[in-house]
Amino acid sequence: MFDSGISAGDLIEDLKTEIDVAYDIPNRSYVSWINAVEQMLYSEVIQEQAEVKVGYNGKFIIDLSSIPVPQDQDNIRFEDIYAVYSIVSGEKDIQLIKTTLTSGGIFQNCYYKENNSLGIRLKSFYDQIKIIYFVRPK
Repeated sequence: MFDSGISAGDLIEDLKTEIDVAYDIPNRSYVSWINAVEQMLYSEVIQEQAEVKVGYNGKFIIDLSSIPVPQDQDNIRFEDIYAVYSIVSGEKDIQLIKTTLTSGGIFQNCYYKENNSLGIRLKSFYDQIKIIYFVRPK
C-alpha cells in the first residue's frame, strides 16, 4: 500500500491552519473525508492489484467477505475484481468471462455477482479459483 509518510493527524492540523471557516470542524469529519478520498484514489487512480487463490469449497458461490486479505486492506467487493481464473491441476488456467446473474445461469466459464458473493459457472469442477482484484485500504 502507498504510504506518503504524512500522518492523518499532521495533515488535519495543516488543514486547520489553512481553512478559514466560521465554525470548528471536528477531527472525525476530516478523518471521514480523508478516508473517502483515499478510497476513491485507490479505486479510480492507483488501481494497485493483488491476487488471491480460493480452493474448491463444494459450491459455485464464493463469499467474498470470507476471503482473507492482508491486514491493511479492505475486504474484496465484487466491484474490485479485475479478472477471475479457474485453475485445474495439470491444465492451463481458464479465464472466466464477467456476466450478469441471469447469463451466469445459462453460459459456462463465467463469473457474476450474486448478492455480495462471487458466483461462478464452469464446464467442470476446479481445484482453485484465482481472483485478481484492485486493492483498497481498510
